[in-house]
Amino acid sequence: MESNVNSLSFKIDSRHEALQGWRYFWCKNVKGFKADVHCARCLVGSYEKRVGTRAPVNVAVPLTGHHTGDLLYFCGVAMPYRWANNFHLAVRVQPGSVTTAPMSNGDTFIVHGAARVAFDAAAAERSFAGRGKDFLTCRNFQFGAQFASQLRCD
Repeated sequence: MESNVNSLSFKIDSRHEALQGWRYFWCKNVKGFKADVHCARCLVGSYEKRVGTRAPVNVAVPLTGHHTGDLLYFCGVAMPYRWANNFHLAVRVQPGSVTTAPMSNGDTFIVHGAARVAFDAAAAERSFAGRGKDFLTCRNFQFGAQFASQLRCD
């Protein structure tokens, strides 16, 4: 089986003509975890250039250069900022899978060719209890802490 996945793509179903409601919107191909920082910097990997606040809506956008098993993390920081409205979606590249996630702005985020990866705060709270609220409530950090054994840790 070919390990390069050519059918990986994302689509944002929206009632608007452009993506709205995000101060930041990004995706990383996560290869490592840095436990001394939180937010996007704790996830080591390259940013996916096609994902951002100017990403098109209502059209499938191909994501190239990823392979079966790669972990991708999509993150949106809501504008105006409200922690509960931020967008977090972790997926593992898996041909044939489709993952759908509602967004706080009313849009729907769809990834073709990847399966959702569930994560929670338990590993971060267990392994990094002394880090404080900024680390332990950061969902990027929670994801990295939970999957650290599968990632390169710096």
